[in-house]
Amino acid sequence: MRYFSLAIPLTEWERWERALLLPSFKKALSSQSGLKIQVAYELKYKPTKSNDWYFIADIQRSYQAIIDGVAFHDNLIIEGDGWVSTGTTYTLQELKVFPTDERAYPVIIRWATTKKTFRGKAFLYAKRLKYEGLLSYAAMMGAVTAINSKMVKVEQHKIRTLERLTNEILSKSDEWVVKLSKEALTTLKSDLGVQRGKQLQEEKQDRINQIKEAVNNGDFTKPNGQINKSKLADYLRVHRNTISSLLPLVMAMMILILWIRPAYDFNPLFSISSGGAREGVPFSNC
Repeated sequence: MRYFSLAIPLTEWERWERALLLPSFKKALSSQSGLKIQVAYELKYKPTKSNDWYFIADIQRSYQAIIDGVAFHDNLIIEGDGWVSTGTTYTLQELKVFPTDERAYPVIIRWATTKKTFRGKAFLYAKRLKYEGLLSYAAMMGAVTAINSKMVKVEQHKIRTLERLTNEILSKSDEWVVKLSKEALTTLKSDLGVQRGKQLQEEKQDRINQIKEAVNNGDFTKPNGQINKSKLADYLRVHRNTISSLLPLVMAMMILILWIRPAYDFNPLFSISSGGAREGVPFSNC
């Protein structure tokens, strides 16, 4: 990393320009979301130690906490037209213009001892960073730099290899899980509870329909007129307790239907009279 670079929406740039340092390079950008300002602070020295990278990650989070819509370009290359240069350079300490939360990073427990095991250990730790909401290019570079430094000299990777590995990790990290906040966890549990309740209700209704259909065919009725619950449970592949709990409801529904149906079937306006008139046709007096 040669530049500490970020893109800021124009409205946010106008709001925070005086609080920020004079950029080494600045350029106007246009995007679908509106105008942005790309600023780059050239570093006096490149980060080489894990603490340097972690410090950069902390600074980036402090900018994100203050400036809405900020995006970082960790591998910026200054080329093309439109750049305004001031020639200034900065140390990492000078870039700390906002307070940082200095959240502790997860302890690296599993260290690599050879190049063959390095990749697996790096991915394992990256998933932990993602889960804690701390995964970024700078944080991951801090981790792989630390892991790399613990290996014997002949097994250590070059910085280019670490950069490629970090970029690969970030490209595959979208599918990894993130620890939810208390508010998000409460909302998620509520949504899942509603979905599960709806699912259980649908499953119950399906089971009632299956029991009703099975009872109607008469194959599960004992000689004494009672329903053979065990046989019905085996047929539907459910526990006998399920049949016992739902069968009274099914039988009540069937009795209700038998009781209501005659009321609909009987209608004096369409009854057959003793004179043999057609249904629904009144007698004439002629």
